[in-house]
Amino acid sequence: MFLNLLLFFIGASFGSFLNVLYFRYHPDKFILSKDIIKGRSYCPSCYKKLSFYELIPVISFIIQKGKCLSCKQKISLQYILIEILSGLIFVLIPIFLKNNFIIFFSKIYNIYYFWGISFIWSIIFLTLILIALIDFKFQIIPNELNLFLLFLGIILSFLQFYNWNDFYSLLGSYSILLGFKNDLIINKLIAFLFSLILFGGLVVLTFGRGMGMGDVKLMGALSVIFGWPEIIIISILSFVLGGIISIIFLILKRKTMKSLLPFGPFIVVSSFLVMFFGYEILKIYFYIGDKIFSFLF
Repeated sequence: MFLNLLLFFIGASFGSFLNVLYFRYHPDKFILSKDIIKGRSYCPSCYKKLSFYELIPVISFIIQKGKCLSCKQKISLQYILIEILSGLIFVLIPIFLKNNFIIFFSKIYNIYYFWGISFIWSIIFLTLILIALIDFKFQIIPNELNLFLLFLGIILSFLQFYNWNDFYSLLGSYSILLGFKNDLIINKLIAFLFSLILFGGLVVLTFGRGMGMGDVKLMGALSVIFGWPEIIIISILSFVLGGIISIIFLILKRKTMKSLLPFGPFIVVSSFLVMFFGYEILKIYFYIGDKIFSFLF
């Protein structure tokens, strides 16, 4: 329990930093430029610089009842929601990896190996959260974030190469049906080419109106992170979610057919789903498909 609380607080602290990057981000500036990361945090309403006791992740928001101590204006719920989500990621990733993959703790270096893998996956998902927020607001995915994801994917691949048999497909036995390749380099290469051809082709065919290059780069980075065949399921889920939300928005008249709906958030949500529920999603899919086939034939 103490370890989980510690991990949650560390993750929430990272989430607090994500909020800073998001609320100060400008499309014309590098996301880690001095203009964005330098300077004390301040109230967005009265611009008063916040004291240290007003910046404790989650706790400060609760104690202050979601209001600024100076001007009493409400603070956006996004602050605490991102902090809580980031904290949960730091707690759940190690639990998920430990429960779903074969990890040997007989030697001390394997413990460091396990926590190294857990930390990288946690930072990957925090980066994806930031990408989703920025893309939703500005309809742009910063190149530096895609490059950072690619960098994390390369590091993750090196660690997986060290112990590849311990990190099999997130889709379990269903990955065999989709052509899982046990060779790590071939696995990642096939995934990368698939995402490049599919999403790059959509950009060309729609002249950039149906898909942006930022989405192509994001999928390229995710293909190195997740590999084959996870990237297939991420792609399918992102299109399904995008279609469902688009239809809902059209029904509610929030968007028109000509309105632009950022695709990045759907890719991010699909990545979360494949990571934590990929096997269960395919299990339900094949179960329903089997029932339909049996009913028809």
